[in-house]
Amino acid sequence: MTLEVAFFLCVYLVEGITAWQYFRAVFPLKRPLWMALFSTAAAYGAAFLWFDVSLIWLNSALFYVINFLLLATFFSGSWKGKIFHTAILTGLMLATETLVAFLLGLLFGGSAQYQSSMSFLVIFGVLSKLLFFLSTKLCLRIAGKMPHGASDAGPTALLFGSVSIATIIILVLLAQIVLAVDVPPHIEKYMMIGSFVMLFSNILIYVGYHQTQKINQRYLSLQLAKQKDEAEAAYFRTLEEHHDQQRVLLHDVRRHLTAIKGIAQNLNADEVVDYVTNIENLPALRNKVHYCENSMMNVVLSRYKELCQEKNIPFSIDVRFKSYDFLAPHDITVIFGNLLENAVEAAEEAPDPYVELRVDTPSGTNLFVSIINPCKAPPQRDEGGGYLTHKPDKEKHGMGIKNTKSLIRKYGGVLKQHYDEETGLFHTTVVIKKNIEI
Repeated sequence: MTLEVAFFLCVYLVEGITAWQYFRAVFPLKRPLWMALFSTAAAYGAAFLWFDVSLIWLNSALFYVINFLLLATFFSGSWKGKIFHTAILTGLMLATETLVAFLLGLLFGGSAQYQSSMSFLVIFGVLSKLLFFLSTKLCLRIAGKMPHGASDAGPTALLFGSVSIATIIILVLLAQIVLAVDVPPHIEKYMMIGSFVMLFSNILIYVGYHQTQKINQRYLSLQLAKQKDEAEAAYFRTLEEHHDQQRVLLHDVRRHLTAIKGIAQNLNADEVVDYVTNIENLPALRNKVHYCENSMMNVVLSRYKELCQEKNIPFSIDVRFKSYDFLAPHDITVIFGNLLENAVEAAEEAPDPYVELRVDTPSGTNLFVSIINPCKAPPQRDEGGGYLTHKPDKEKHGMGIKNTKSLIRKYGGVLKQHYDEETGLFHTTVVIKKNIEI
């Protein structure tokens, strides 16, 4: 094996490792790891056998096709996303090679020297592959954590991918021109600048693509949260109707029981009196379901009272007897539903679970809400000063509290949350001031 063959074998090894770590960071495997590694090694080995230092267009095409086939066979994701990421990887590889070639050409007198000078070739290969590896790492770093399902892109992937493919074609043409024509040094300087622009463009394309994906993911999450709120509103409307029917039924039952009890007392039927008294004391007839003059708030609080009873969580409710009519019924379900749902879920995991709710109208406010619940562990803060959801899929959860904050701001109010490390209690406060145009 000649020194030049050994060198190009090392170059393909580095390219394969770089492509592998890039794809593993973006796509999940759908085949066994050993099979994917073996096939990657075999594919890059085949590409090495086809390699021709003077046929840049062939080498680039093989690089693209092999990586796309590896993605399509061993990684999960849409074919559109795989087209995009393969184009980005190929564009970064070509851009780093042409940039280093033109830079060394300006320093050592001609960028095509790698075809005749082994020392030039080694320097070129080491620098270009190192820059290729670092550029892929930079892309992954700048883009941040991939949103769930980001690889399943739609037309966005094809749009950004086509731009990246256009840069590949330009880079291949620049490299072929240098090999075919004796280019003056000042022209090579412009080509080097163009190669740098192509490299930077591919990085920007990558970042722009993933930022678009994140925006789409947030929009989808908002839509799902909106659908959830609408479904809950419909549920609470139905529950409100049942609640009103129950109140009428309970009122009539009490009247009947009172009448039966009176008759039994006149007849001295002690057993009937005791029996009716026991029925009157049943929880279903004694539970409080009327907390204020707002029917929708009564329904929501009754629902979470029942939920806490099912989970054996003490739920203390202290609501001033007001109408709170300035709050729309749908907004009540979203605000109180999301806040109480989070409180119940957090308290459920605590050693001594309970939830305390206070709704009041102190001087100068239309509404003051305080919710206190214990937590099993201190919640983690997010970048915006709030708290991260404890649910495993953080991309799809946490939208409820964002909707709640948005609605509270609509009423000119504020939502504040904080965790007391000494007591292990999580405090949520809502304040809506008076004289706010809603």
